[in-house]
Amino acid sequence: KELAMMVKEDTRDSCAHVAAVSGHTETLRMLLDVGGKELALMVANNGASCAYLAAAKGHVEALRMVLDVGGKELAMMVKEDTRDSCAHVAAVSGHTETLRMLLDVGGKELALMVANNGASCAYLAAAKGHVEALRMVLDVGGKELAMM
Repeated sequence: KELAMMVKEDTRDSCAHVAAVSGHTETLRMLLDVGGKELALMVANNGASCAYLAAAKGHVEALRMVLDVGGKELAMMVKEDTRDSCAHVAAVSGHTETLRMLLDVGGKELALMVANNGASCAYLAAAKGHVEALRMVLDVGGKELAMM
């Protein structure tokens, strides 16, 4: 377990971080089997979790794996500096499958989260013209989200 929990000194990225951002699901599964929830919840120096990185790149299976281990706690985590969530990066990138998965876990509470810059998931999806992502977020967040 100790090896799986080791991080790169300068960035604090774990092996699971690099597997998640690259979508290497077999590698990620092996690491999560050893490191469990503690590994899934680790954040790098830039504040990114494995779920955040998988969501940003649209790696659906990698995201599913880390959410299976980290659950709602992981889905609700935000980057400390920007306060944006996994759902924010999925929405701004138009990754609808990853966004749906995150909203299924985090629900309305996740849909209504606002980053430090005042942007909601709906705002980011709308700003980038990601209609399907916007529809998903509004379906979960309701009218109050459209008014934010």
